[in-house]
Amino acid sequence: MPSSLTKTESNSDPRTNIQQVPKALDKNVTNSGNLDSTSSSTGSITEDEKRSESNADSNNITGGEPIDPRDLDWDGPDDPDNPHNWSSLKKWYTTMTSAFLCLVVTMGSSLYVSSVPELVERYHVSQTLALAGLTFYLLGLSTVIGAPLSEVFGRKPVYLFSLPVSMLFTMGVGLSNGHMRIILPLRFLSGVFASPALSVGSGTILDIFDVDQVSVAMTYFVLSPFLGPVLSPIMAGFATEAKGWRWSEWIQLIAGGLILPFIALMPETHKGIILRKRAKKRNIALKKFSREAQKEFLKTTVTITILRPLKMLVVEPIVFVFSVYVAFIFAILFGFFEAYAVIYRGVYHMSMGISGLPFIGIGVGLWIGAFFYLYIDRKYLFPKPPAGTQPLTEKERTSKRTTPYRGARDAETGELLPVVQKILCLL
Repeated sequence: MPSSLTKTESNSDPRTNIQQVPKALDKNVTNSGNLDSTSSSTGSITEDEKRSESNADSNNITGGEPIDPRDLDWDGPDDPDNPHNWSSLKKWYTTMTSAFLCLVVTMGSSLYVSSVPELVERYHVSQTLALAGLTFYLLGLSTVIGAPLSEVFGRKPVYLFSLPVSMLFTMGVGLSNGHMRIILPLRFLSGVFASPALSVGSGTILDIFDVDQVSVAMTYFVLSPFLGPVLSPIMAGFATEAKGWRWSEWIQLIAGGLILPFIALMPETHKGIILRKRAKKRNIALKKFSREAQKEFLKTTVTITILRPLKMLVVEPIVFVFSVYVAFIFAILFGFFEAYAVIYRGVYHMSMGISGLPFIGIGVGLWIGAFFYLYIDRKYLFPKPPAGTQPLTEKERTSKRTTPYRGARDAETGELLPVVQKILCLL
């Protein structure tokens, strides 16, 4: 998009540290400056004159020069359309819907594992080739594409498009004749279209929660990618034992069908999409960019999103170290899927359904870790200010901070607290 367009001068929103477009963009808001100047010159004005001023102002907005969509902003810090000002119920509905969607997506990885023994026995394939269905699903790394697409088209359209398409490929696996040359490509494509939810979900949470609340919502969201693979062997084990290997795919289809209506009812959270829709309702003319400019913008966004993480992985040691650490954790988790089957079915001679129950221990450990993190976060990282603490000044609220806060300054906090915070973050 053209970069020579200038931003509208405006006030600052202390909640989101963004610029505010004057409320005169609303066609229902009168031009207060004109009214004040008129009243000062005539002494008083009638209601008819006020209405004529308002109508003239609205005509200027709808019939004047189109506005750059990037210049649109909230009406003020208390704008009800701002996701940060939504009710707690609306915020948590959106958060939990995104979390359960990620749960469904990650269930698809380990649900398939329960079908491997029957595939090996019935279709005479090696166990290594049969387990490749798990690998191919995990190789569907389209998260780096889903994130930039959500910045252009919004969060909700990505959800509504990716999940149904992924479910179609999952259905194809269940309806296949069991040949691995069919199952493996379908598993890969199912993972490609399912994975964007993992990256878009975090953006959804950042859209609606303030800085001191993001960690709580993100804790429950991050649990989903871990709980999905843990719950899947428990459900799929009993289902495949009683009904056959295809039910490992039908379970994911049922779960996707259950979450889809909640996604359809979920509100859009991306700021730009909300403001553009509101501008159309207010009959505000928006500047339209050529298709070439839109394609170039999308290409640049996708390119930066794909290449910048790779560059940071190479040049930023902390990114490299934590990437290896997270990869190691997931390697251990998915290694359990193969090891547990060998141990509990081979050594302890458990049935397919019963052999999935040991995964409950991993789930319990995940919940204990989540509650421990929430305790540390609320106790030390974002503690409640003591009674009588002075609120932050306007300058402090709008300036960039390097240490967390919960809307107030604690005068009793010593200099060692930031050091303790960093230690706890590393733990």
